[in-house]
Amino acid sequence: MWFGVLVFAAAAAGVLAAEGGNANQNSLKPLDSHLFHSLNKISPPIVLPDQTRALYTTSRYDPEKNKSFSFLSLLDTVSGESTQLTPEMEGERISSPMWLNENTAGYVFKGALYQHNLQPNINGTLFYNTTVGISSATYRAATGQLFFLADVYSDGNISSVAGYKEKEKNRTDSAQVFDNLWARHWNKWMTPVKANLFSVKVPLAENGGLGQAAREVNLMQGLAPSVDPLLRWEAEGYAVSSDGQHAAYVVRSPSPDLSWSTNVDIYLVPCNGSGQSELLTEAYKGAASNP
Repeated sequence: MWFGVLVFAAAAAGVLAAEGGNANQNSLKPLDSHLFHSLNKISPPIVLPDQTRALYTTSRYDPEKNKSFSFLSLLDTVSGESTQLTPEMEGERISSPMWLNENTAGYVFKGALYQHNLQPNINGTLFYNTTVGISSATYRAATGQLFFLADVYSDGNISSVAGYKEKEKNRTDSAQVFDNLWARHWNKWMTPVKANLFSVKVPLAENGGLGQAAREVNLMQGLAPSVDPLLRWEAEGYAVSSDGQHAAYVVRSPSPDLSWSTNVDIYLVPCNGSGQSELLTEAYKGAASNP
């Protein structure tokens, strides 16, 4: 419900702003493609358990400057008052708003996690960064764990990505040998790096902030290895239980008929990485999504 309200409010504000805020019938202009792409776009809200406050991001595109802008906001769900928490960021979009605790927000910007003390119009402080960018992050305060997707190579380790990239950069050959010619020139965009689901322990510190992050755990490491480095398991999305004990993730099976197969599965795995992933959709041969 809140998402619908926010979207409607943003769209209305964008139209009125385009005409100097005049709401009379004669001043309104048609919603053409130029105006449509200039409207504020609101993310789904992340609501506190007590349902009194929610975090969301706003992004917009400026066609005159050909640049995108975004910022993080706090919504008081009781009064309806919205407060802009960060300055408007240019370039890559702010994403993954989250509650780290009731007084601290988190968000991802340029592949790193920032924490924010909910004071208006200030930048957050860098809290968690890796050698690769993270995306689709979420946090479970009950277990003190951060979850995110990150692109890694066949060994599944974040720490080795930089070494693989350096090796590719210094290659002296460009030859390729195909024993399986995929449809639609997939070799042009099927790369050795694949999105994997990770968890990392980030406990609360004594001062109420966040403590030192532990080593990342790849929750997909137990899946059967693939011979072809371009045909590997890749997470397309995930969800974490409210108690932070289990995660369900969406993957496409790395089979030779990948280019025309519609089979997409959902696996369940313990969030601490102590157990194997359990296939939940074995009986269904179509595309599964949105766990």
